[in-house]
This record gives sequence, structure tokens and C-alpha cells, in this order.
Amino acid sequence: MAMPGLAPMLTITPPEIEPRYLKSRAEKELPLEFSFHKFIASPPIAVLDAVSPLVKQISLGWIIKKDARLLLELTTVDLPYPGLPKALDGFTIMHLADRHGDASDEGRQRLEKCIGGRTVDIVIDSGDQYGKFHGEPFNRMAIEQTGKALRSVESKYGFFATLGDHDHGTQVVPALMDIGVQPLVNQFVRLPVSDAIVRITGIDDPYRFYTPAAKNILHTGMGGSNSENEFRMVVSHSADIADDAADAGHNLVISGHTHGGQICITERLTIRHLRHHPEFYRGQHLYKDMWVCTSNGIGTSVVPIRYKCPAQVVLYTLKIA
Repeated sequence: MAMPGLAPMLTITPPEIEPRYLKSRAEKELPLEFSFHKFIASPPIAVLDAVSPLVKQISLGWIIKKDARLLLELTTVDLPYPGLPKALDGFTIMHLADRHGDASDEGRQRLEKCIGGRTVDIVIDSGDQYGKFHGEPFNRMAIEQTGKALRSVESKYGFFATLGDHDHGTQVVPALMDIGVQPLVNQFVRLPVSDAIVRITGIDDPYRFYTPAAKNILHTGMGGSNSENEFRMVVSHSADIADDAADAGHNLVISGHTHGGQICITERLTIRHLRHHPEFYRGQHLYKDMWVCTSNGIGTSVVPIRYKCPAQVVLYTLKIA
């Protein structure tokens, strides 16, 4: 099934990602590469690397469920909104997050099995197409595998993505465009849906690459006579952008980054990896009249283990409350 490109009537603001911005982002990526190369050279990580293939194959009793890393669920979630335009009642959003450089046929096949044959209104990817560590050699095949899986989905209004903290902008942006996915990096697009508008604002990763441009784009073009018929969605790798998004008047934040905790021994013994709103590490939260939704994501990071936190693709449906 062919992947549709952007319809001719759509406009992106700003119209392109500035090369100067990607260059400055790349300068921030270099120190991260250096620090993580040192980190993965340490004895504990070397041990993890050595046992990782075994961990993928065996079960360790109550701690690790065998093959849990390979399970992938499609989770359906209804998001009720008072005053939602009638044209958007039933509007569907498929959300992918945190593939983390899985270039294997096995990874592509499990994604296809999860999402294949479905028709949705839009597909959103909230970042971390890149590998498990900063500084890991860029593997374009991982994004190409994502593209192959997405061909099994029909998206009426297109495919959109933003960048995560593991993504190298100068490499990931063109690779996404080559598979028919439109990157939105501190940019927004308006999609006409009957007599309503869906605005999608993509924010660069707020965890490591936040700049004033992110806050500015959240406020840009938020007024106007058609605002009552406009639904405003923010795609951000991390839910830490929630306060800025709510203050600007957006209706929904879609994010990933935390992997839902990845290894959730207990509620207290869970790494949430958010600076401002650790409560948003997984699930759906109504905050300042805005839904904040965080996916468990598809892949893993550091160790190939999930516990009480299944990998997922989320299918959101907007509903009139």
C-alpha cells in the first residue's frame, strides 16, 4: 500500500527546518556521543552487552517474562472533549514511539502484525528512531524498516514525526522524509478535516534540545476567527512540554521517551525520567483542560528488558464528551 505524501493545500510553518538549527543541534549531540562512549566502555555496561543476547532468550522467573521485549500491543484509547467539532468526532490518531534503532526483520514484522491493515486519520511518531545509546552508529535501515511497516497502514491525512533525544537531526530528518514521513521540528501544520482544522505542532526534544523556538511555535498562530473549529495537538518526545502547551491553549500532548518505566518493579521502583511532571510517565492524564498522553513505546533502551510495562502502539480516538 502506497504511503501518501502531504496534500498540496497543506502549509507548514516555518516552511522548512533551518539548516542552521540542525547544525547547532549537531553541536549539542557531539558531547552526548563522547559521554556515552565513555559510559558504555565501563565494566558494568560491558557485562550487560555480553549477557544481553542471553537475556533475550531466557526467562528469569518473576523478574523477566520470556520474550516480553518482543510482545507488542495495540492499545485503543478514547479521548473525550467537550466542544469538540462534530467533524472530528471519531478522528483517529495512531501513535508510534521509541523504536530505538531496531533494524531487524523481526522488529518490522511484529510492528506490521500490530498495525497492519488499519485505516486511520493520521500517524504520529514522537521520536527516538535512533539506537540504544547516544553515539551509536546511525543505522538508516532502522528507519527504512519503519517505512516498510507503515506501508501496511492507510493514513488519510499523512504521517508526521518529531525528534527524540537519541535522534541525530541531520541524519534522521532526511531519512524520515525518504520514507514519506513529514518531520515537524519546532513547526506546525494545519490539516483541513471537513469544516474543522487539526493543527499538529511538532516540538524538538525538550529533554536535551529545548530552545526558545519550541515555546514560540506553540504560541504562533493560535488566535484567529477559526479557533473554535480548530483542534490543537502537540507532538513532543517528552511530556515535559505540558505546561508550555497548556498555557498556549493546546488540547492534546502526545509523547513517549519514558518507555512507560520499562522495568516497573513497583510504583516507587520505576524510573520515570521526567524533570517537571514525573506523573506523566505513562498513560493518559487530564491536565489544565488538556489531555497528556504518554506511550510505553515500542523498543527498549540500555537493557532489552520490559517488566509490567508491555511495548505498545496507541490508537487514540477523539470523542465529543
